[in-house]
Amino acid sequence: MSHGKICLQPTKNPMSSPRLHRQLFEQLSQWIVPKDRRHLQVFSEIVAAMLMAQSACQSHWIPYFTHRKCQARSHLERLRYFLNNPKITAETFYAPVLQFLLAAWEGEEITLTFDTSMHWNEFCLIQVCIAWGGRSIPIAHDVIEHGSASVSFEKYLPTLVAAQKMLPKNVKVKFLADRGFGHGELMRWLNEQGWE
Repeated sequence: MSHGKICLQPTKNPMSSPRLHRQLFEQLSQWIVPKDRRHLQVFSEIVAAMLMAQSACQSHWIPYFTHRKCQARSHLERLRYFLNNPKITAETFYAPVLQFLLAAWEGEEITLTFDTSMHWNEFCLIQVCIAWGGRSIPIAHDVIEHGSASVSFEKYLPTLVAAQKMLPKNVKVKFLADRGFGHGELMRWLNEQGWE
């Protein structure tokens, strides 16, 4: 663990970190305000490494941390420490950037997708995403202990409400879900929100 702790320290000379890391740090500083600025530096490095590696696999990011002069194991320990840190939350690091991006849809039409998926036959991921450019951008999700992907309206309503709170004003919503969500309560709720 000592290697991981050494590598958690910010680089002494900010100019020694790669340009993309510095640019991301400057951009993300506009929206993300963590209690410890070092967290934002590490977050920027992780985002940069993910972009350069074009992979979500942590071991693929390691070649893009060479400016820290650490061994591969130290990089992985540092990543594990960061990702398991209770101060690193979606509310602090993801929501502000997402709200900035969503502001561009104010007064426009937006397509939301709604789906569930099972993990290890024990947990159900409930997720609302924006469909844009052939991709899905998550805006709200929940994980519940549940035996199937068929979930009652009462269980997924909080996820819908969380998604609604993320949306900008005057946005026209087209809501897509498969026929497994043909609940009368859902139809009524969508009508009340003015979602199609």
